[in-house]
Amino acid sequence: MDTNKNKMVELIEYMSINYQKRISVDQLANRLNMSKFHFIRTFKNYVGVTPIQFMHFIALNFAKASLKNSQNLLNVSYELGLSSSSRLHDSFANILSVTPNEFKNYGNELEIIYGLSNTILGKALLASTPSGICLFSFIENNENGAKYLARIYKNANLNRSDDFIKDKFANFFKFKKYSETTNNLKTINEQYMLWNAFLALASKIVKSGKNDNRLKFILDSIPCCLDIIKTNAFSNYRWGIVPKKNILLYEPIKFDAKEYDG
Repeated sequence: MDTNKNKMVELIEYMSINYQKRISVDQLANRLNMSKFHFIRTFKNYVGVTPIQFMHFIALNFAKASLKNSQNLLNVSYELGLSSSSRLHDSFANILSVTPNEFKNYGNELEIIYGLSNTILGKALLASTPSGICLFSFIENNENGAKYLARIYKNANLNRSDDFIKDKFANFFKFKKYSETTNNLKTINEQYMLWNAFLALASKIVKSGKNDNRLKFILDSIPCCLDIIKTNAFSNYRWGIVPKKNILLYEPIKFDAKEYDG
């Protein structure tokens, strides 16, 4: 029995429920009777990101869904317990490389360059604004990938340049080990995009019910991946948005994560 993993699973559930509270790393470490630095290292080994990043990503997903549900930025900020809407604006800009209004309005008049390439987990699409990566996703084929991007940023000016994207973001296509790659990623934007793509792919594989060797690679990289998905904290369904058919988003999944251990 992996006692550290069990502790992380319990904490993931706690954090997914209490994402609106201001919980410090010290408080989280104390819940598990761990030193702060040992806790951060252990959490990242099992979850793939730091505790603070994980909380930020949950809050960000809530904000994304709330904006799509026609809430305004100020109300969303208030629900997240933020002192001002500028903090949420900065989170969007730093993590998603778009502003809240650009996201809400499907990238209205935003210039986006995108490209497609092969990875060890299959074909992937990466899209970039002048500020950074706005989408990274593993896709079934070029056509589905382009359609997916066009749905999310249907009002943006989309231009394809595979060579430009592959040259500028080589790490996203040439990775062999998740941990080695993330250690070389310099921004929270890059870290989020890779982590988020791993979770989305795992969710899709589990939902398909098919045997897929890629799931083992993901679980070796992020051991608590399925436990994170199980919370539905990264599912738009949890926040009241039901995606259209064939859009590659997290969907609510009911399963026993223990079936996939080992």
